[in-house]
Amino acid sequence: GTSIPAGMFMPTVLSGASLGGYAGLVFQRNFISSVHPSDFALIGAAAFLAGMQRNTVSLCVILMEGTGQTKALIPVIITVICARTVGDLFSEGVYE
Repeated sequence: GTSIPAGMFMPTVLSGASLGGYAGLVFQRNFISSVHPSDFALIGAAAFLAGMQRNTVSLCVILMEGTGQTKALIPVIITVICARTVGDLFSEGVYE
């Protein structure tokens, strides 16, 4: 077999974290050098997952338990709510 992520969860996490981390690097280089791209990667993964799955509370709990970054809880909650709202405007969730 192949050792690549399959399904929908891991590719979504990896895509969101990659784009979020890239946005963090761009923000760090061009605006404020004290920001951490890892925070942007966490928020990007949360946004992608919330936009695809449309779950809120369990997603925030999974990300906080997995990373241990409680300082990012409020930005993750805001991101998840915004991504779910925007996703609901366009279509139903993947699992509905």
